[in-house]
Amino acid sequence: MNIINVLFGFDGRIRRLHWWLGTIAIEIVVAVLNQLFGIPVETAPAAMTPRILALVITIVSLYPLMALAVKRLHDRDRPGTIALPLLVAFLVIPVGDLFGYFDETTRMTPIKLVVVIIIGAIGLGYLIELGFRRGDPGPNQYGPDPLGGTGEAAATG
Repeated sequence: MNIINVLFGFDGRIRRLHWWLGTIAIEIVVAVLNQLFGIPVETAPAAMTPRILALVITIVSLYPLMALAVKRLHDRDRPGTIALPLLVAFLVIPVGDLFGYFDETTRMTPIKLVVVIIIGAIGLGYLIELGFRRGDPGPNQYGPDPLGGTGEAAATG
């Protein structure tokens, strides 16, 4: 499987290792781009232009992140559509930043706290599902086992 298909295709299956490497590489690229454009790491920028750039960088990075997530879900014999809550969770904070909702990081309102807890729970759930849980052994409806197994050992033992 080539890197273009891994990062931009939504069909097939990938191993946990490829998911980790792809996700880390994308996040490094996002961090570098944010640094190059002067987007602060911890606080929302005061000007509108950096907020828009941050949202654009996030949206562009979501395509390969979702491709990786869908392929990992396929490896677990789950449909890619269940990655939609993850997509929404990835977009809530940048869109909220764009409209100034998450500006004051020192003042946590009850609504912000609930949003952050929900996003954190969604992120943790997907991190466990995609990054730590083993894929289905052997081929499934989404393709052959990326580890090359036939599934016979799991069926007999």
